[in-house]
Amino acid sequence: GESLELDTRRLVDGYHELRVIAHEAGPIRSQGRWIVPITTANHGRAIEVSISPRGTIPTGESLSVSARSPGSMGIAVMHNTRMLGRILGEEGKIEIEAEKLGGGPVRLHAVGLAKEPSQGNVASAPVELMIP
Repeated sequence: GESLELDTRRLVDGYHELRVIAHEAGPIRSQGRWIVPITTANHGRAIEVSISPRGTIPTGESLSVSARSPGSMGIAVMHNTRMLGRILGEEGKIEIEAEKLGGGPVRLHAVGLAKEPSQGNVASAPVELMIP
């Protein structure tokens, strides 16, 4: 029944997941959670990402990740917290072998790396894939 205030100026521009977890203080500690995607835009940064092919990618194939982030010195392509590759400059493309991602559902995202620390990085929304 109370409000939550979030100062988004402290976050990098782009995609984030806001996770709110509530638990009961009684003897049986039940829990509820709410996850909502949010996009912040306080620092003037942007990033565009496209992956081909989309959907299900057989393990013997590779996928192509194209990204563009004006004003970035580079773009890191990430699988969770693991960097899969890096694009030098504001835009480019990398190829990733599906075997490197493991089986099952996979979420990839890109981070535009700021030229100056005061600019801050920018995070793309995740792209979901399936590796059988």
